[in-house]
Amino acid sequence: MTEFVTLILATSTVISHVIIFVVLFILITKKKFKVAYQFNLQIKKYLKTSHKWFPLLIVLIGSLSSLYYSEVSGFLPCELCWYERIAMYPLVPFLLVGWVIKENIFLKWSILLTVPGIILTIYHYQLQLTQFNINEICDLTVPCTERWIWEYSYISMPMMALTIFLSVTIISIYVCWRKEDNYYET
Repeated sequence: MTEFVTLILATSTVISHVIIFVVLFILITKKKFKVAYQFNLQIKKYLKTSHKWFPLLIVLIGSLSSLYYSEVSGFLPCELCWYERIAMYPLVPFLLVGWVIKENIFLKWSILLTVPGIILTIYHYQLQLTQFNINEICDLTVPCTERWIWEYSYISMPMMALTIFLSVTIISIYVCWRKEDNYYET
């Protein structure tokens, strides 16, 4: 069962990476290419209706997956995994409240948790790639360099968490922090 769940989550992570890349490319090139501009309008239209529940769904899946791996599969979380969980778990009730009361402020301030989560997961992923722990953050019984998951030659648990944090951050910036361009059609 764990292998099936891992395959689903790893494949979803790869698909998310493609979507993140395409969305960022569109946002960067929207003024240069008409096709990118049209896609940008479609993204804007989609996020106008789903920007409150979509980040909540992403974080909920990530949190439940994390709990599944530690409680059902028996994977022991390392010290950095716990810090990443501290950044991710509060996002569920935080974004849930924002979704229920229909306020963007919760999505806007979710960046206070997602940016540290991004930094932690990048550091953790780097430790897994190099297998070299230059400091003593992690203990020897559950090392941070342990790869419980390694799919598609690059997907690990920190990479999955990084994808979640990046997705919520990009949605938050796109919806709440960017200035409206005057050439947008509403």
